[in-house]
Amino acid sequence: LEEMKKNLPENEEERTRKSLFVKFQQMEVDRLSYSLRSYFRTRLLKIEQQISSIKVDEEYRERLSDKEKEYADRYWNLLEKHFNDSFLQNLSNPRLRSLTDEQQENLVVRPNFNRYVIIRAKEALGLVEVDVE
Repeated sequence: LEEMKKNLPENEEERTRKSLFVKFQQMEVDRLSYSLRSYFRTRLLKIEQQISSIKVDEEYRERLSDKEKEYADRYWNLLEKHFNDSFLQNLSNPRLRSLTDEQQENLVVRPNFNRYVIIRAKEALGLVEVDVE
């Protein structure tokens, strides 16, 4: 993406001369940018939807990048603070204000790994290597 941006002509005369090529190249850059943003939005949405599983199960946490782990931790802290400020502190029974680890695990909804997120392969392909260049 960065390489494509670098290859865009900078002066107006050259840009006019190669305008059709430049438009196609800019469309491709925009398409790739949109695809990446969409992918990252989907990842963040799944983290938010499965935050309790990520908190409880280390296997799920290992699948996240370092930045996603930071995001998940911040999101969990905000969610916990929101629940405490909104209604947990107002409960009369102190036992209801916090759950044990075992009770929390029983409340966790596990993700469905048989659902696809962005694409679905019609047949098993095995390992697929993607060329970076």
